[in-house]
Amino acid sequence: MSTIPREGIKASEPLRPEPATVLDVITETPNIKSLRLAFDDESLMQSFSFLQGQVGQLSVPGAGEATFAIASPPSQREYFQFSVMKTGVVTTAIHELRAGDRVAVRAPMGNTFPTDDWKGRNIVVIGGGIGMAPLRSLFMYLEDHRDDYGGLQLIYGARTPKDVCYLDDCRQWEAGSDIDFVTSVDT
Repeated sequence: MSTIPREGIKASEPLRPEPATVLDVITETPNIKSLRLAFDDESLMQSFSFLQGQVGQLSVPGAGEATFAIASPPSQREYFQFSVMKTGVVTTAIHELRAGDRVAVRAPMGNTFPTDDWKGRNIVVIGGGIGMAPLRSLFMYLEDHRDDYGGLQLIYGARTPKDVCYLDDCRQWEAGSDIDFVTSVDT
């Protein structure tokens, strides 16, 4: 991952949490949920930009704050998505959120993948479980810029069939004629 200058909506106030609303909650697995969010300030949402691999901090009033990879691609403009594994107090509070609930978000933060350096090359992305969240954003970016790269292969592993995240995406990747999609489920 390469370090990049902070771009986007809050360059002058990078630590200021912004109010956001949960648009949708998707149950990925028994212990992973994805939240689709939008900033309450419409102009902020329209100008929001991030790069594949960056993270954000999601804050639930009364529970705390935690950092998660942005799991949606930069081209997604209607919402941004975090995928969260239930592991403790904050993540349990996140799992209890419903559409319409309000949270606070600080984003984007962190590094990105050096996709400019990969242009013209064959790309293999390997991941599994909740580790697929930043790789989902990356792979969707690569799909959006398909002409810039050679072959695209995604190898996705999970412990059991019920632990596979992003089932709709997996079906699309499997059906894609120009993507080599491989799953490995080890019980």
